[in-house]
Amino acid sequence: MAGCLCVLIAGACGGGGDDAEPAVPTTLEQTIVLQPDGSFLLGPGEPHVVRTELEAAGADRASNRRSLVVFHHLADFRLVDEESPLRSEWLESCPVPVTASAFRPHETLSLQAAAGVLRAANEANRSPVTGRPVDFAIHTGNAADNAQFNEQRWFIDLMDGRPVTPDTGAVGYDGVQEETVLDEYPTLLTDAQAAFVSEGLDYPWYVVAGNRDLLAQGNFSRTAASDSLAVGGAWGAIIGAGFGVFILQETAVLPPATAFRSNPLHPKNRITTDPGRLSKDWYERLLAAGVEDTHYIEALGVVVRTVSIDSFCRGLGIPPHPLPTPIPGEPSRRRPPQAQMDAAWVPMIPSGQETGPDADIYWGQPAPNVLRAMSLVPDEVRASIHTLIVTHYMEFAQTMDPTSNGGRAISRAQIELLAARVSALNQCFY
Repeated sequence: MAGCLCVLIAGACGGGGDDAEPAVPTTLEQTIVLQPDGSFLLGPGEPHVVRTELEAAGADRASNRRSLVVFHHLADFRLVDEESPLRSEWLESCPVPVTASAFRPHETLSLQAAAGVLRAANEANRSPVTGRPVDFAIHTGNAADNAQFNEQRWFIDLMDGRPVTPDTGAVGYDGVQEETVLDEYPTLLTDAQAAFVSEGLDYPWYVVAGNRDLLAQGNFSRTAASDSLAVGGAWGAIIGAGFGVFILQETAVLPPATAFRSNPLHPKNRITTDPGRLSKDWYERLLAAGVEDTHYIEALGVVVRTVSIDSFCRGLGIPPHPLPTPIPGEPSRRRPPQAQMDAAWVPMIPSGQETGPDADIYWGQPAPNVLRAMSLVPDEVRASIHTLIVTHYMEFAQTMDPTSNGGRAISRAQIELLAARVSALNQCFY
């Protein structure tokens, strides 16, 4: 089950009568019963049970019932980033399987299932006994499945009725399944990655942390090794007609005594690192490991230029450009004295304070954060932002004029539609 949905009534002893017709069937009216062949059918409801351990049931209890509080009890949504390299499907493919439940085919639909629970909770908006409206909802643990930031973010956004994007890593399904288990839904794995807007809850809601909200797979404490795996780009198990082989190096998550070596016949599967799995804490660990913030910006600039140019070539169906010839010489190692901490993980030059040798980096215009982001290394702004904006978009001064299309063959509205769609697919923060 993706979650537990209950309407709890704290009130007088008794149970039975039901004068308030529920807006949606609950387990009072019907249940879902697992059949021997693995299918599900609707079964009979589970009526209230009169509890007499503490006090005898009064003959007139039906006319005296009142609700002190009515709330929905939710639990174990276990929203899972099923494309995460920190998933533990490999536990089933060890020579001696550690578990038989690490892989669950329904995980691709965990967000959609939770959204369905919330819709039902909104329809069951009052006590089925007294008719009192629901006061609040509480989720009592395991909102996430793997203690990941993006899983926690999904939970909050689902509860609040905000857009969610189940897809992580590369665009489209990038998990361990080779195909859907149901012939009737051949594109299910891909379809499940589509963004949608949750209905959200109509009531105030509260949450209690569970083991899977705090521990990797609900069992392992967070370590530098597990963090590096979670934001990395490889895993080793493929679930399809058969099982793959565990490929994780012995120092990653499990202690050496319980780890398994790679099988050279089954190379690691490369996956795309997802920005939603990265965090400021991840960046600060890079600094603690000796990476300078200026070096981080330079590496970021190389990635931005390479990915942008390569993607453009792929879109045009032409071969990628060769990498440029390295230029001899020493780096300037100049750090702008006016750079300061602001709205990003790294120091930036504030808009209006680009002076001296840095006077050109904002073109004399008010600078948005996306332009300031790499200003700790001004040459990266010139190389990554100036060049790419002019080539792939338009002159920066023209971007501030909503009537200008930069001399392109399409209108400004079409330009912005394409830019917004590409940014959304690439999970751009903006």
